[in-house]
Order: sequence, then C-alpha cells, then structure tokens
Amino acid sequence: MTRPRLLLVDDEAEILELLTMIFADCDVHTALNVECAKTILRAQTFDLIVTDLKMPGGSGLGLIEFSKQYWPALPVIIITGHDPALSPDEALKVHSCVRKPFGKAVIRKAVAQALATTGINL
Repeated sequence: MTRPRLLLVDDEAEILELLTMIFADCDVHTALNVECAKTILRAQTFDLIVTDLKMPGGSGLGLIEFSKQYWPALPVIIITGHDPALSPDEALKVHSCVRKPFGKAVIRKAVAQALATTGINL
C-alpha cells in the first residue's frame, strides 16, 4: 500500500518536527517557507498540503494560489495561530483550518478527512 505524500509547510521548525512525528506513517516532505515549498511542488507531486497561514516572506494563501494553478484538486489544510479570516473565494480552496496549538487527534482527523476526498486512506 502506498503511503500518502504530504507537504508540510511552516516557518517554525518545532511545528514541522511535531507534524513529521504525527505523520510518521506517511511520506512527509517539509519546507520552512513558501519559496522552498514552491520549489518542492515544482519537482514532486503530493496528496495533501498542510501549511501555516502567516510566514515571513510569503503566506500560506500565496502557496495555495500557486498549487491550485497546477493541481486544482489538491487538498490543502491551513494551520494557524491567528484567526484565518478567509474570503469566500479563499475558503473554497481550503479543505479545513486547524488552530494552533493542535492535538494529534485533531490534525490527524483533518488530514484523514481531506485525503478521503481523493480516495486515499490515512
């Protein structure tokens, strides 16, 4: 069975380490900023993106816009410590938002639900 391929994007290395541990049963790739994530997305395909909303040098929304140009059906989950305050157009491009700090069960449920929309089981 193929493991789900996740791209995790956050400017906090501790969050990426936590997410990598939570999703040890997946094929996980990480990026500390939007530009690095775009470079990875140009070279590889993924089943899901989990991205922070606010990061220095670029926002998660910019990453979502980029990814939707090439992979419109790719599910995206936003993780944020802020009120996401998404416009209706932006909200349509996001599967769900998870507030920081989050527990393992909450983030795994959100990822499982998003992957299920593409026929992939976590």
